[in-house]
Amino acid sequence: MKSKLAKTEDITLKEGEVLSYVEGIISDFANYPLIYISGSGSSTFRLLFLNGELKDIYILKDGKDSFNEDDLNHISGEFKIHVYVGISPRIVEVLEQER
Repeated sequence: MKSKLAKTEDITLKEGEVLSYVEGIISDFANYPLIYISGSGSSTFRLLFLNGELKDIYILKDGKDSFNEDDLNHISGEFKIHVYVGISPRIVEVLEQER
């Protein structure tokens, strides 16, 4: 897969703000079919979007793993955010075939 780092940011988010922050990123990079968001800090989260739809999620908070989107509402703190966008159309084809 070919991708590029599109954005890096240090940000503080309060409980309940992660989803609206992520929605803003998806809106900013809507012209890319594949968006991967990585947030590391007091908690960790990884999100994979294909054509604006959440395809995969991973959250690590207080040493516990979660794969539930609702748990994004319960994380807060300082995060180093990295946003990668897919620049190879081939990966989109592969992901769509797996559906």
